[in-house]
Amino acid sequence: MLTSLRDLLRTNVAKLLFAVIVLAMGAWGFSGAFSGIMGDSQIRVAGRKLDAPYLEQRVEQYLQNLSQETGQTLTPQEAVSEGIVRQIYDYEVNKFAHLKFAEQIGIASSDDSVISSVQEIEGFHDPSTGKYDPQIARLAVSNAGLTIEEFERDLRDDLTLETLVNVFPSALVTPTALAEMEVAYLNEKRKISVLFVDGSAKPAPPIPTQEEMSQYYLDNPHLFRHPERRLIDLLIVAPADYAHKVNIDDEEIKAYYESVKHAQFGGPPKRKIFEASFSSEESASQTLGRIASGSMLSGADDVTTSTRTVLQTDIEDTRIGNQIFAPNAGKGQIFGPVEINDAWRVIRIEEILLAEPAPYSDVKDTIYEELLNQQALNLYFEAVSKIDDLIGAGMNLRAIANDLGVPIFSLAPFDETGRLLHGETSKFLVSKEGLLEEIFSLRKDYITDWSEEDGQVLIAQLIDIQPSYLPPFEDSELLTMTILLHRKSQESLENAVREIRERIVSGQSTFENEASLNAGVSLFNPDQEYTRESIEKELPLQTATSVFAGAVGDVFISEGPRDGVKLLVRIDSITQPKIDQFGINMARASSRIKQDIGNDIASAMSTAVFEKTKFRPDRRAIIQYETQVMSTQ
Repeated sequence: MLTSLRDLLRTNVAKLLFAVIVLAMGAWGFSGAFSGIMGDSQIRVAGRKLDAPYLEQRVEQYLQNLSQETGQTLTPQEAVSEGIVRQIYDYEVNKFAHLKFAEQIGIASSDDSVISSVQEIEGFHDPSTGKYDPQIARLAVSNAGLTIEEFERDLRDDLTLETLVNVFPSALVTPTALAEMEVAYLNEKRKISVLFVDGSAKPAPPIPTQEEMSQYYLDNPHLFRHPERRLIDLLIVAPADYAHKVNIDDEEIKAYYESVKHAQFGGPPKRKIFEASFSSEESASQTLGRIASGSMLSGADDVTTSTRTVLQTDIEDTRIGNQIFAPNAGKGQIFGPVEINDAWRVIRIEEILLAEPAPYSDVKDTIYEELLNQQALNLYFEAVSKIDDLIGAGMNLRAIANDLGVPIFSLAPFDETGRLLHGETSKFLVSKEGLLEEIFSLRKDYITDWSEEDGQVLIAQLIDIQPSYLPPFEDSELLTMTILLHRKSQESLENAVREIRERIVSGQSTFENEASLNAGVSLFNPDQEYTRESIEKELPLQTATSVFAGAVGDVFISEGPRDGVKLLVRIDSITQPKIDQFGINMARASSRIKQDIGNDIASAMSTAVFEKTKFRPDRRAIIQYETQVMSTQ
């Protein structure tokens, strides 16, 4: 089980967010090494607010880095529509909480470790001396659109988070004795025989009398008491609610097609390039001017030249390929010298070749759906931005729904587990984390805090409270009969299984005899040895645990795979792993123990992060940012 931070670090958004830092480290420089470390060495998370302006900055960094790394250009509006902004926000929430936790327990990146790391980065070195050059780093940071303070902050965050995530697992060492115990435990094998006893094959119990049912009702009022139930109005606001208000004509669709036809509906772009290959960097550098001017290069220049049409994937050096195919790359632009396959190459763009786009008629419907979704999303954000003001004005949920132009839902009364009157459970209510608890903490007519999840806003208002009550026996007679019949069937099955076990244990019968003589009894006698891991795939967990807790010859009763079925299990043999098998599995066992303990520690830390820091982000910051972005189209 991994921590939420580790999970976030594996997402594509997180990788590109950290690439903002890593790319800058690899290609430019770091402020702390320019003239000593600038600023406090301790991250002041409380001094930074995860508000709309901060989120806007992080989104801009992500989009800029996406363009540099992949050549793909996204607008802030597209990032909102595709859910990228939400991923960035969730990442930042986890980052802020973990940084605050690191600050509380005294974990921070030191000045010395930062400077040491920076000075080892090859991209910061002067090509002529091979040594770190702070001026090159300072200029590169500026060219990247970052201030020195922003760059230092991001890098310190990164180093602190890595320390926090790795500090506990890295300190673990698995004792040899513990690894040996793990090997023996995991590789022990057992053979079993199983009798399945199906109660449905036995005669049905007699119908209980009126006196029996009445007395059972009086003796067990807790089984018949109805819990407190609550009735709510539910408001769900989603972009789809506004699709019917969007009008898109053919002219708008055509205009959009013309603006994006090559980028969105064309094949992969191509470049016609001139490439000169030299045996040394010095020779390549001396001819840059002539290559830029288009002058001919002779064999005396120690050069091999070629002209070819390429896709981005044809460029052997990924970084140069990204630059050649960047949106701002143009005809005549020079790249290099760069070392590729033991040769120094200089590349000049001869021509930008755009792939022929798909015909308008083939993509018209696709464009319509895209514009429809986009404009519906705009209307959604406009509506969501009004919710706080409407609640503040004292409007009830029905009035708010009417103002927003969306339907209101009234749910049937339910208890605190989400169960309805007739026993069904509302999957919707139980799927919304914290909603049931909040509803059952409200006073009548009060409204829940609104939450935003899966691209829609949800708010509930408590309309009525139905107190707990005990219905009269007359209303519970059928339920009483059902409970008593089931109870008698279970008692009959349990008695039958105990009798079978007693006959087998006393030697009066065998598994085979019982299976052949009794209706509803079947023998399962697999010709295989089970490990702890393999047996859990075929038998209930409780049964599997009992199998590896008993001795040879033990016969025990266990619950079956479904109601009305019992199991009789006999342990036939136990095989302990041989000592010579330990060497093969010791390393694996040691690694498993270390990983399990490390994951448990990391999981406990991740849980503690939000509890200890009391970090409670206000998701309205992202709504504010998204509304602002979508309203500027």
